[in-house]
Amino acid sequence: MFNLPSEVTTTFRNDYPSADDPDLRIQQVDARAGSIPVAALPDVRAQIWQIGPLTQSDVELAMIGHCAALGGLVGMDVQGLTRAVVDGRVRASAPRARLDDLRKLDILKADEEEMLTYTGDATVEAAVRTVRAAGVREVLVTRGSEGAIIYGPGAPIPIAAIPPRRMVDATGCGDTYLAAYLARRITSDDLRECGEFAAAAAAINIEAFGAFRGSAAEIAERRAGAGGR
Repeated sequence: MFNLPSEVTTTFRNDYPSADDPDLRIQQVDARAGSIPVAALPDVRAQIWQIGPLTQSDVELAMIGHCAALGGLVGMDVQGLTRAVVDGRVRASAPRARLDDLRKLDILKADEEEMLTYTGDATVEAAVRTVRAAGVREVLVTRGSEGAIIYGPGAPIPIAAIPPRRMVDATGCGDTYLAAYLARRITSDDLRECGEFAAAAAAINIEAFGAFRGSAAEIAERRAGAGGR
């Protein structure tokens, strides 16, 4: 972990107004830290690079090419790039896709609404074609409690959601999903297996507050219980 000086720390408040709909969320942004420039990245090497901006100003998109040049699998969640902060409230932004920045990206993750907002396309399928034509190898389109779809070189692969045993906090489940997918992807070429692994990790994450604290063994057990391979 490397800390950068900033006058404030980016602070989000997430409100889930419906106990019956974990996908419904209202966000308030109380403060935003400065951008993380490419020049601030220390001289490190990694097997996985996960880029997860919370807002449009968090990370320079040149970070994608910089990480790719260092080697390893590069994944990004575009969620923050689809957010406009207006009077402290999060709203959908204008299309933000800068396709040239995506050429070096291995895996892009977004939910259905974020895909449309990011690219400006009318359908999720068209948005996927847009980012894959730009060079992205795999696209993960998450659908909340309805699971996800993986778009790779072959036919789209639907991934069923794994129901959590209890609903505690959905915050960070998307980040956990992408992290788990990347972790599995560096050892497996089976995209369905990677998606199921990610779905199990997200289910475990939603059962407690804070960051993911599970293990590979727990994920395997949860996949098996849900009928995964």
